[in-house]
Amino acid sequence: MTVIPPLANAKPISELNGQQLKAAIKNYESKGLTDGGPYSLGDCRAELLSRRRHSQVRAPRPTSNDTCFAHASRSLPDEHVEVLRSHASRMATQIHVMKDAAVEFGEHPDWPWTNFVSSFASYRGSDNWTKKVEPRMAEFIWDRVIQLGDHQRATLFHTVPNPIFRDIVASRLEQVYQSILVEGGPQVVRERLNALSSTALWLSALQQYPGIGPKYARNIAMDVYHPLVQNHFAVDTRLYDILWELIFTKPTFDESEAIFKDIAARIGIDAWALDRILYSQYKVILADLRAINARDGYTSKTNLSPPPSLREFINGCD
Repeated sequence: MTVIPPLANAKPISELNGQQLKAAIKNYESKGLTDGGPYSLGDCRAELLSRRRHSQVRAPRPTSNDTCFAHASRSLPDEHVEVLRSHASRMATQIHVMKDAAVEFGEHPDWPWTNFVSSFASYRGSDNWTKKVEPRMAEFIWDRVIQLGDHQRATLFHTVPNPIFRDIVASRLEQVYQSILVEGGPQVVRERLNALSSTALWLSALQQYPGIGPKYARNIAMDVYHPLVQNHFAVDTRLYDILWELIFTKPTFDESEAIFKDIAARIGIDAWALDRILYSQYKVILADLRAINARDGYTSKTNLSPPPSLREFINGCD
């Protein structure tokens, strides 16, 4: 649906309302374009950001999309940042507990095998992991799994994922199992990973496993509070929904991570903590931000991000 008026009849961009600007941005993004209408994609984004009420720091009009994203987090109104700050303050004690639990999780002798199980179990939501798989983790102890026959192991792995993607994920878990088995077991894999000296090497090594993309590569390391990945974000559909309410667009994965890092610095907490807060308080934070935007005349997305199609999932987890 084209929402940008013909060039000959174009109004000054200042006369468009917020909903029209957001529609223009969506129209550009859906077509993969940055220009072609009377106002460029960068101009639409900058104009929308500049109108935020209560903003004490205005984003300069960008000359490129990169400029717009570079200033996006610094141009967020205090009221929006305060929503995140309040949750960070309220969860301060809980975050310390979560960090201790993460370190303990990484000290399990079967790590990272245990982390692959939890990752595949939590795809499309952590409830499947916390309610159905985590209480049964004794069944997935490495020394027990390697004693199972092929049929028994396939049956066990089939119980891990969310039912929507059960066959695909069970197959991927089997591939991970075989890879770790060939390498010599979880301890050997752990030693290899811990010998890596940079974040890039860590993430690259994890993404060699089937079904592990940028999001899960970060999440696996963050689940154990690994020092090389503490300053990162496991950007998924939840974080993209929150980001939309903050800057009214969906940047790339790397751009999104950079924006959230700036927000964490502005709040005064580390990236790991903000990632866990955004994930655990997703629905409440989203509702708070949408309430502010609705009051200010900005219409939010009516639906949360839908689950990916099977084809999208085949191409790799988030």
